[in-house]
Amino acid sequence: MNEKKQNYPLSARIVGFLIFAAILVFCMAKCNTDPGDGSPTNAEAWYIAKQFAKKDLKSPATAEFPRQTADGVNINDRGNGKYTVTGYVDAENSFGAKLRQHFIIDIQKQPDSDKWTKGNIVWLR
Repeated sequence: MNEKKQNYPLSARIVGFLIFAAILVFCMAKCNTDPGDGSPTNAEAWYIAKQFAKKDLKSPATAEFPRQTADGVNINDRGNGKYTVTGYVDAENSFGAKLRQHFIIDIQKQPDSDKWTKGNIVWLR
């Protein structure tokens, strides 16, 4: 059997690539979880809450936080960029013992800004 390999002209290959690129861009745009209106997401609120909580620790470098979807993590969107976040962190205390510490923190994203402010943070014993 003598089969010939079919070569497509360069213009057909370019058109095929452009169609593939357009489909890829469309899919990436549809997969974006950002609400698009500038309001923060729960994932962003969890990230910010972890940063504020980490600053309060005796040994922040040892901090290990759970995933946002883990049991014990709750993100309450109170509207207008205000969140109450409940979570926990495993971190070393001043004696070097790793302990799990639960916290509740109020945070707020400032309107028309990327800045966040921390309200109360309560460490539960």
